[in-house]
Amino acid sequence: MKRCLTLLFITFVLCIPANAQNTEVSDSVVYDCIYPIQIKPVFRGSTTAFPDWIAQHLIYPEEALKQGIEGRVILQFDIDEEGLLGNVRVVRGISPELDAEAIRVVESAPQEWTPGYWANTNNPTKVTFTCPVQFRLPVDFHEVEVKPGFNGGSIKEFFRWVASNFEYRYTGCAHISGRIVTEFIVDISGNVTNIRLVKGLEKSLDEEALRLLRESPKWEPGRVNGEAVPVRIQFPVILELRDDLPTSPR
Repeated sequence: MKRCLTLLFITFVLCIPANAQNTEVSDSVVYDCIYPIQIKPVFRGSTTAFPDWIAQHLIYPEEALKQGIEGRVILQFDIDEEGLLGNVRVVRGISPELDAEAIRVVESAPQEWTPGYWANTNNPTKVTFTCPVQFRLPVDFHEVEVKPGFNGGSIKEFFRWVASNFEYRYTGCAHISGRIVTEFIVDISGNVTNIRLVKGLEKSLDEEALRLLRESPKWEPGRVNGEAVPVRIQFPVILELRDDLPTSPR
């Protein structure tokens, strides 16, 4: 597998209530609650909202990418009587980097839960969830069946968007030409994540290129076998000499 341009695939499996006292979790995690729950805790009013939020904010650790580490981190956390998420812990880990990222993203989620209730009562109760977070490193970018799209077109549209929005923050840079090489991942929701500078040109120009990546509109995700997958892209920002800029810094 080529590590310089790796397809990143992160799958977050739906969180399911689990027995808070049971730390033996198999690969096939199933619904397992101590008592019948009439109303389960819900994030933002939807059973899929929390997995979606995780998928949008999960960042594959660079060190794990370099080492080709993949697998499934299984977490547990509690939703208390007030609907607050806490006590996040690893039930089964993979590596320090992946375990830490799984914990980070869950702990950073907004406290927007509706608490669970005992069956046949109106009393809220603490419920423990089991959350398998899967990190996978499948195929190389060039093997993606459907490449990520931008603004209804191909990656060429993103080149145009960058060119039209790039701002020279300092006029002294107007006479600098060359190539800034960046790298990022388009995740399954079309968000640009894992942004990094591969090869810089000049500090202010490098920062401007990274700014544009951070502010990028959503993409259409890449697909393999019809399924949306995050795709890692190495993207060059090519700068040519400019003579149309003001004579003083902005």
